Amino acid sequence: MAASRKFRERVFYFSTFVLLVSGAIFHLWQGYRVMKLKWGIAAQKEEYERLSRENDELKLEHLGLTNLSVVEAAGLEHGFIRAEPADLVVISKNQFDEGTVN
Repeated sequence: MAASRKFRERVFYFSTFVLLVSGAIFHLWQGYRVMKLKWGIAAQKEEYERLSRENDELKLEHLGLTNLSVVEAAGLEHGFIRAEPADLVVISKNQFDEGTVN
């Protein structure tokens, strides 16, 4: 009986040791996952801030390109000339759809 009792004690201590080590490994693994998620969140925040700045820059560029005086000034810088009112041809959508535009 003494051998059986020693065997049960060893099984109990071994099981306890395995449970403690398993718990420690699980705890470390969860900590690693939390840190990995925090790094991912930080990377996403940086990406959001970068894209937000790029969006602001593109909005400013869009405003500059839709402002006709800026477009006209850029055209003059590149050698374009202003069209005279007599040179302008107004095409309506109906004329374009019918194919009557020359």
